[in-house]
Amino acid sequence: MKIKERLAKLIRILSVPPVMVAGLLLILYFFGSQPFAKPLELGISLVLLGLVPLLAYPMQPLLPAYRSGGREAQRKLAFLFTGVGYTLALIYVLAVPVSTAIRAICVSYFLSALFLTLCNKVLHRRASGHACSAAGPLLFFVRYLGWGALLPCVIGAALIAWASLTLRRHTPGELLWGTLCSVAGFALAVTFI
Repeated sequence: MKIKERLAKLIRILSVPPVMVAGLLLILYFFGSQPFAKPLELGISLVLLGLVPLLAYPMQPLLPAYRSGGREAQRKLAFLFTGVGYTLALIYVLAVPVSTAIRAICVSYFLSALFLTLCNKVLHRRASGHACSAAGPLLFFVRYLGWGALLPCVIGAALIAWASLTLRRHTPGELLWGTLCSVAGFALAVTFI
């Protein structure tokens, strides 16, 4: 395997949506305006937005319907676990008084996943979850950390797109659709929260 492909695989692993949202929440918690959120809000958000979706990967070999389906079954299971985690996060932030930032992030992630599902299932346009997970943090970092966060986020998003294209996991169109899903979820969340 070439060094370029190894680097692309590493970038793809580090940029799975649960890792990206955990990075977003932790960076904003420690480096954003204080108080960003109470520790309990942060913990619950990390579990629902990060841990629950991440459980799809170790659960795949344990679930007979997904065990032998390879990467496509893993992708479907990840969408399922993400839907459960993000729906629980939405219910949590609508039912419990939490910081505005946590509410906006949870609503945005729920809407982004909803738009990804609509693109994939209704419009039959394959939208990249990786592109969506790169665009979301970029938008929230700029919103909560300021324009100084733009360049590092754009570089990170470009690396994620490069890795997806290098490994032929997505086309430019799929990356664009995934990004648009995130932008739409973000725009609606920050407009109405």
